[in-house]
Amino acid sequence: MAAHPILLVVPSHGEPRTQVRPQRAIELARHFVATGAIVDVAVLVERPMSVADHARWQRIAPFCRHCWVLSDPSAGRWWQRVAAWLHGRIAREDLKACPAGLAALVRRTDEVTRYRTVILGAARFLPLVDAIGPTARTFVDVRRLPDVAERSSKVLGRDDALESLYPLTTEQLAKYRPGGALFSCFEDAEHFATWKTEVPSLIVPPIADPFIFANEPQGAPSRPARPPRLLFLGSETVANLDGLRWFRRRVLPQVHRLVPSCRLRIVGEAGRHIQAGDDVDRVGWVDALEREYRDAAVVVLPLRVGGKLRRRVIEGLAHHKALALTADAAYGAGLVHRDSAIVSSSEESLAQGIVDVLSHDVLRQRFEKRAAEMARGIFAPESALSAIWPPEDRGPDAADVLEDPEEEAHDEDDASTSV
Repeated sequence: MAAHPILLVVPSHGEPRTQVRPQRAIELARHFVATGAIVDVAVLVERPMSVADHARWQRIAPFCRHCWVLSDPSAGRWWQRVAAWLHGRIAREDLKACPAGLAALVRRTDEVTRYRTVILGAARFLPLVDAIGPTARTFVDVRRLPDVAERSSKVLGRDDALESLYPLTTEQLAKYRPGGALFSCFEDAEHFATWKTEVPSLIVPPIADPFIFANEPQGAPSRPARPPRLLFLGSETVANLDGLRWFRRRVLPQVHRLVPSCRLRIVGEAGRHIQAGDDVDRVGWVDALEREYRDAAVVVLPLRVGGKLRRRVIEGLAHHKALALTADAAYGAGLVHRDSAIVSSSEESLAQGIVDVLSHDVLRQRFEKRAAEMARGIFAPESALSAIWPPEDRGPDAADVLEDPEEEAHDEDDASTSV
């Protein structure tokens, strides 16, 4: 059986476009290659990337055959350039504007590989469906449904949280007709069904980093640092700062009244915008998050603007941590209040749940055990990607995939590593 050729066309930045976010492409490429596919990646750069930004994208190299970075796609009709590349029709005089690897490939061959599967990593890439043609299954990865995000943001009057959200519409879907739409959770797929389009939906949630599973603690119960830490990870997005300020002002004081020794530890750019105090540690950049997760008693995510499944929730589950989060932050993760996490948008209920976890090791360890079960049962690669990559499509032998111990599975909307 010939290897299955897959193309990922992905944006370099997320929504909002404040950070370079390769994690989704990395996790897809790694899993596809591990199950026998050949993967190429085209990265479309929305804004200039620094040396550090390019280094983050280089982490995908062990998991794909080619990775092309197409600069400044916003200049003109960038999808026409990519369409010409897909069909091997880039004129020789245009090669000077192409990345070196792409130029060399075009010089060597009359036609680029005929891909059997193409995944478009953003709704704004839908015009490429016509260029790809009927020979490949083409999916669009819908990271967030606009009307779901709008409903959450307008409740708080925070329309600024939606400024860079690209609007997916039924008109676009009817015009370009992708072979399927990928959603991160059941809630999104269920809501998409109300749009009554002919585009089928598949649920492909974000993946817990396999490196976490390879190094997860065994046997002995966890021993968080003392005094107890509440860990928040995030960058300076509108949703992060709104939620963090609300938590600091309305929830943390209630926790301190009953557990006065606990501290809120903020890792990421968000800490630069939060007032310092005796109860807050503003950490900023860290080289690796494993120690932060290990030492935390509770991971908090007090977002009041939702509309998508958060990667940080999955990361916290994969690290076997007790989570305390609002209903908006828990969207799509299948968490149940006081069964798998503390889930409440009530100030009093959220604070009391955190106090209970900090005060009772047995309760904390029960949440940690449940987190591990959910991470392995729902968000491990084999289960998370089974919808789009069924066994019948896989090659006879799994390829060897290099593990990257420095890679972190950060939330692509709220990553803490761009500090």
